Amino acid sequence: MTQYSGQAEISGIGGGRSAQLSVILVLFILLCVVIGMFFPSPLASEGGSAMGKDPVPFNIVNQTSYVFFMYKISGDIGGYPTSFDLRPNGGSTTVYVINPSVRSRKEVTSSFLVHPARGGADYDRDGLVNVTMAVFESSIAGSYRRFDRVQFVREPIYGSIIYDISGLTLTFRTS
Repeated sequence: MTQYSGQAEISGIGGGRSAQLSVILVLFILLCVVIGMFFPSPLASEGGSAMGKDPVPFNIVNQTSYVFFMYKISGDIGGYPTSFDLRPNGGSTTVYVINPSVRSRKEVTSSFLVHPARGGADYDRDGLVNVTMAVFESSIAGSYRRFDRVQFVREPIYGSIIYDISGLTLTFRTS
């Protein structure tokens, strides 16, 4: 008579059908990794520019002694801004607007908190500026690419700010 010691198979390593499924699963995972290495996704390789086709770049420059912090951006965004934090005396960012099809208007609005270089942002006390950039393409009417609105919702309590627009560049200055 034969006695069994009561051993039991706990995992699929011991052989049988579950071992075959484990090998197939491991091979499938390796295949996915190899395919991902040799054929990368086009979205991953293009970065932020994959959001819009030939987006229109708008430059915003800070020539004040204040920090401009872009806390919100909305609209037809054609790519990620180059910076959300415009440092004093020369900090800048580029905001991208989707290049529209014919007879279409696209716009992006960026909202900035304006605060002194020392200390952090305080939404209740800092200045608040909204900048709207627009692109309009038309084969019949005139096309344009421009800063549509610069709105000082709340002036900074530290001093007043003025701005200049030259083409697709907006520059803030202390008055």
